[in-house]
Amino acid sequence: MKAFICVDYLSHSWDAEDLVCSYHESKQQAAELRQRLMDNDDKMETERQKRPWRRPLTMSIKEKHRLSVEEYRLQRLENALWRQMARNCTDKLGKANRLINPSEVNCV
Repeated sequence: MKAFICVDYLSHSWDAEDLVCSYHESKQQAAELRQRLMDNDDKMETERQKRPWRRPLTMSIKEKHRLSVEEYRLQRLENALWRQMARNCTDKLGKANRLINPSEVNCV
């Protein structure tokens, strides 16, 4: 039997600072993950060009599966962070802005 953990990111109470730090960290991890997958694809293509008669060596199926699961987890985390940022941060953005009468704005 395989262990499966599902994390409910939306139920956690986040501070605005934690949200921003977590978002930047998740973006960095996702970029590194995509780079590893692209490097593997490039390696496969180079191997295929050198020896077209041989089957190219790639990362194992388990490794690809692990990376795809990790990518899915990072996508879920990023989505939850965006939702939490929208909930926690946007109400503070407009507080310092005063309302402007539309007749004062010259759009011509």
